[in-house]
Amino acid sequence: MMMDGMQISHNPHHRDIDKIDEWLYLGNQYGATNAQTLSALHITDILTVMSAPIDAAQRIAGIRYHHIAAEDNSSQDLLSHFNRAYDTIEGCRRLGCSILVHCRVGVSRSATIIIGYIMRKRRQPLYLALEWVKTRRPIIHPNREFKSQLRLFERMGYRLNANNRQFRELLLRVYANRQRLDEYFERRAIVESQTPDLAYGQQLVCKDCGFALFSQIHIHRDYEEIHSRSESSSSGEASTAAPVAGKMGNDSKCQRIYIEPQEWMAWELSQCQHSYGMVKCRCDALVAEYDVWTPGALATPDRLPATPQRHHCFKIRVLDKSFKFENNSIFIFDTNNNSRFNFR
Repeated sequence: MMMDGMQISHNPHHRDIDKIDEWLYLGNQYGATNAQTLSALHITDILTVMSAPIDAAQRIAGIRYHHIAAEDNSSQDLLSHFNRAYDTIEGCRRLGCSILVHCRVGVSRSATIIIGYIMRKRRQPLYLALEWVKTRRPIIHPNREFKSQLRLFERMGYRLNANNRQFRELLLRVYANRQRLDEYFERRAIVESQTPDLAYGQQLVCKDCGFALFSQIHIHRDYEEIHSRSESSSSGEASTAAPVAGKMGNDSKCQRIYIEPQEWMAWELSQCQHSYGMVKCRCDALVAEYDVWTPGALATPDRLPATPQRHHCFKIRVLDKSFKFENNSIFIFDTNNNSRFNFR
């Protein structure tokens, strides 16, 4: 049997499926395709957390199949899938059904999903949920990046919060590149739609034509700071997040405003094959410049290796004096606190 490009077979040294709760199971790919075992455990639903779902030829009649596309590496986002996973698992519980959550070996990806579910359901911190699941399946070991995402989930109060700066930076690091730009907009839109008190802030528009360029929520800190924050998060250190951010250059008069990619610039970003370019407003005015940045966090020795294709992110800086607030307020950069801006 082939899955994730590897041969899968039964491992006699540990169970293929372990019971986490009366209706919740965690296991590997072999157990997820073993009809006899699934029948004995009365499993009615299977949630696959792998790059591809279980092949149609291996599916068993009477079982409902669910899928979250995920690799087991340091550039994988599982956090933005937590709500859907929770709804799937909780839906089975309420219906009196039993569900198996699995990945290739039942150690990292599927364990992360179940730990996230336990954290939200019981409002338990990561260390308690992790230890509890480990007593049921001792071999679990979420990778460093997944643990970092679980810590962030705990800091967000066991809910996805698109107002959280670290969460937005996670999506930026993982998806904001030419190959995954559409996915970036999709995942960002999903988590924003799941945030009831989403605070976009004021809208900033093109100074020449008034076209909406971005909102305050799309402004973030410089990339070196994102990298530093990513490293401290992975090591378990807490950090605070400003709701909006920019970075002052050496010249205090220079406003360096970095923003997340916007859908209106998607075609321009995806078409250019160079590592540097300019972004034009619809009125043809130059409003931003971009270059391609490689997150150093993916290459540090204490993290898992990056995926074979080097991961690159867009770094987008809005040009000075190219924008204004929609209500014609004056943009003022707070030199005493370079993580915020004000208006009047």
